[in-house]
Amino acid sequence: MNMPVESPPAERPSVSPLGLDVRAGQGPTPAVEPVIRAEKLTIRYGDFAAVRNVSLDIPPRQVTAIIGPSGCGKNTLLRAMNRMNDFIPNMTVEGRLSYRGQDVYGPNWDPVELRRRVGMVFQKPNPFPKSIFKNVTWGAAINGYRGNLAELASNRSAAPPCGTRSRMNSTRARWPSPGDSSSVCASPAPPPCSRTCC
Repeated sequence: MNMPVESPPAERPSVSPLGLDVRAGQGPTPAVEPVIRAEKLTIRYGDFAAVRNVSLDIPPRQVTAIIGPSGCGKNTLLRAMNRMNDFIPNMTVEGRLSYRGQDVYGPNWDPVELRRRVGMVFQKPNPFPKSIFKNVTWGAAINGYRGNLAELASNRSAAPPCGTRSRMNSTRARWPSPGDSSSVCASPAPPPCSRTCC
């Protein structure tokens, strides 16, 4: 007669006070250093704590899911991992966030070099709070492109959407629609503009 086997209780995921649920896959042996480690990490925008006291290890070659309701700090935590939050005014970080053992907010990390190693792909377009021109030429500029950035931006494969070209250098320029910001952030070669608006 087969006796039912009771499975051990599941380990509870780390949950922040805002409802951020962090679950890692079956972790590696303790001797393996995590690729990313957060220790009592709090991220604030002014007085508002978007992420509070989060600790987690992301092991190498494992899938890690960060699950939670809208507004609980998932994107803030992800952006902190490659210092994309640096572009947000009044953002402060408490605690420690490390990549391969080095504090990413410490003096030894150049944010540009960190972003080369810790990339991000967004579900929705996420342009920098800069001019359209800077968004279009950002990758080339930070990677040492020595050519003419204006010429590069006017190239058909990197060109911004129709209707935005005349506002390329305005820092107040806004994308006309979500589709337009998408074509600038992940820029496939757009068709040539047939209108005279640009």
